Amino acid sequence: MENLLNLSVAVTPGKMLSRILEARGWNQSDLAEITGLSDKTISQLIKDKQAITPETASLLADATGKSMKYWVNMYADYHRAKKNSEIDKSVKARALMRKYMPVAEMKKLGWFVNDVTTELEIENEYERIFGTRSLPVELFENSTIVMAARQTKDDVELSKFYRTTWFKFACFHASVMLSLKEAKPYDKSRLELIAKNLYMYTTKKDGVERVLFDLYESGVNFFVLSHLSKTYLDGAAFLFEKGGVKNPFIVYTARYDREDNFWFVMAHEIAHILLHFEFLDKPQLDDMDEFGSEKRNEREKQADAAALCYLRNEVVLACGKMLKRKYVTASMAKLLEESTGVASCVALGMLQHEKIIPWNIDSALKPKIKAKLPEIYMRG
Repeated sequence: MENLLNLSVAVTPGKMLSRILEARGWNQSDLAEITGLSDKTISQLIKDKQAITPETASLLADATGKSMKYWVNMYADYHRAKKNSEIDKSVKARALMRKYMPVAEMKKLGWFVNDVTTELEIENEYERIFGTRSLPVELFENSTIVMAARQTKDDVELSKFYRTTWFKFACFHASVMLSLKEAKPYDKSRLELIAKNLYMYTTKKDGVERVLFDLYESGVNFFVLSHLSKTYLDGAAFLFEKGGVKNPFIVYTARYDREDNFWFVMAHEIAHILLHFEFLDKPQLDDMDEFGSEKRNEREKQADAAALCYLRNEVVLACGKMLKRKYVTASMAKLLEESTGVASCVALGMLQHEKIIPWNIDSALKPKIKAKLPEIYMRG
């Protein structure tokens, strides 16, 4: 059966018709006149773009001397082989995509525009994101993306592949943003002012919206893009070039749906832009679980230190140590905020990190952040 299918693909009904015409010195118009079929139909039959129905097979049998059964069976074998080939290609395409991307998770997040079930749909998705109809395997295998995050020997490969996927989607959304809205020129002095006063934003009712607006005015673009499994991502800072201009971007994942996490990530990524702008052609992908770790590279340690400064860490620690409590009440949290000028959730996060207060505090003291992030910044 396999040989028959291979033969029927190599010598298709259309190729057989073409050979018969050539052997008899006929052209397509001759066959059209003999069979009563249109020139267009004969052309489509020879190109294997037209099905051979029993009626057509009967006409071809009379014209060529080959039986009706011959033409019906030949087309059936060809059609079956073609269908199997298409299925095989789609299987391989789906398998390759899933090697480098957590497809089920990305579908759930709504990252795909195409269904990514058939080979054609997968190619369409590649073209949308990567600008090429084939998966740029080298991009994944030879990725040099630096990430300040933990990884184990069991997930190192998936971490590399999935963070590359995440970053390419981030670049795609950065490109779309810049095509829809003109970016402001980067103003370092304006960003320095935001950093200096960042702790003040944390206490304002509209602090999240206000800091995002002020970041845009300083030339720093922002959006939210969910983390992917095995990436351990909280945020990223990178430059995206358009028209010869390098535009700084901060991307937040909301991996931990807590307001204190948002402010720590924002402080850290702002620090990267201010301190390491010239290095951000290569993205800085950050895992805040590793915040303050001695294992961090020098630039990470610098960004950690600056972030703590922006959020008045020394003042918070001084006030926190005075509490000398193993539990935290709402009134104590409010007093801490009034004493430090830093939102209580942020201050409590610092005290927890320094192990001055326990981790198991009332969740109400650590409000969620997603509800405070304007919809216009959400990218999936």
